[in-house]
Amino acid sequence: MPIPSTLTSVLAIATCSLAAWGGHPGQDASTGMDPDAQKLLERMGKFYDSLDAATFKATMEMSDSRLPSPISITTSSAIGRPNLLSTRGIGSPAESQSIRASSDGTTLTIAAPFYGLYSTAPAPASFESLIDQTPGGDPTAESSPLEILSTDPTLMIAIALFNKNPASWLPEGSDSVTVEGEETFNGTPAIKLNLDRSKDVSEMEASPAANSTLWIAKGDEPWLLGLQPRLDEEDVQGMKILVTYSDWKAGAPTEGYAIKIDDDWKKVDNIMESAMAAAREQLEATEDESGMDPDQPAPDHPTIGKAAPDFTLKTLVDSREVSLASLKGKVVVLDFWATWCAPCIAGLPTMDEVTGRFKDQGVEFFAVDLRESTERVRKFMDGKKWDFTVLMDEQGGVAREFGVGGIPHSVLIDREGVIRHVHIGFGGKEELERKLTEELTGLVADGGDRK
Repeated sequence: MPIPSTLTSVLAIATCSLAAWGGHPGQDASTGMDPDAQKLLERMGKFYDSLDAATFKATMEMSDSRLPSPISITTSSAIGRPNLLSTRGIGSPAESQSIRASSDGTTLTIAAPFYGLYSTAPAPASFESLIDQTPGGDPTAESSPLEILSTDPTLMIAIALFNKNPASWLPEGSDSVTVEGEETFNGTPAIKLNLDRSKDVSEMEASPAANSTLWIAKGDEPWLLGLQPRLDEEDVQGMKILVTYSDWKAGAPTEGYAIKIDDDWKKVDNIMESAMAAAREQLEATEDESGMDPDQPAPDHPTIGKAAPDFTLKTLVDSREVSLASLKGKVVVLDFWATWCAPCIAGLPTMDEVTGRFKDQGVEFFAVDLRESTERVRKFMDGKKWDFTVLMDEQGGVAREFGVGGIPHSVLIDREGVIRHVHIGFGGKEELERKLTEELTGLVADGGDRK
């Protein structure tokens, strides 16, 4: 599976469940901490604090009734203080098609060897801003190489261990942390911890471990070995995720942190968008050679052709209520997103720009934020200087009604309230602009595109 397809669908779904890597400043830690669990986490924190660098492998395995078979993505990484990093394997089960990243202390480089592309930026002074996902900062800029790192939850968790105190960070949002006993995990003697998230804390306001099982190595080197979140079945419909860490070794990698850039690779400003474009060109070439019709549409989303579920949501800025019923006679575009979703952030400016061209023809655009706090989204929007209307789906109920799995997920609804088009993922600015313009042109003409 090529990089773009994986990054915009598989990781979008996975990241939805492991989004809040760094927690949020001011979030109360667990008040139901077992003393033995507290001691273990404090010992783990002191151990990671004692390390100048470490190398490791991380595997995220996802199983889902909607997938033909489990998906397993493994990354090989090295982290060094304060801003050294090397990782390969981001975004694809096949390493040859994955993305690599490195920070040598001066330059941050992201490379897509499969497409012969790379991008550079000044290395951050530390990874604190990435872990905290500072709203409006460079880590969320759609052209920032740092954006790619945030798509890999296994890497983000590992980086956080070098930047956060596990004793306070991992339990953030939990109201109970207990030692469940000892068992062997992936061939290593381990201590098993159980963390339960408080009902008053949303998934986006807690650490990735706030509602999960953790395995920490026994002995003098308490490495993090595994993390298995307990997912909300209503939201993820049978998805299961297991994160496994292995081959931990203290010390810097012998080969250093820098990525080797081949002479024929092309330097680009936005590697995500450039990789998407390259993937599309490759797909079109394959279709031409095979005799397939490149204009043949993809299988329809099950909601297409059905009446859009009515909803009432409040706006971010002034808490004004907006209902779908009140928009009858308009063409409505909904884009389900979240501030932590890199493909969402990359696509939103184009969604806003294109729909804006049709505003005088009765098109209304709303970005529907999923399960985040008003304060977080407001700060993010202010940092981006975005002014399109955001609706707050704080419990995710509207997203479920519209059959949203991975994000970004956009829906085009005609003047009679019928869903006519659905887009999942981000295929690059040019492709999104072309498709959206074509579809809106049909929908605004004579009551909409009826196919």
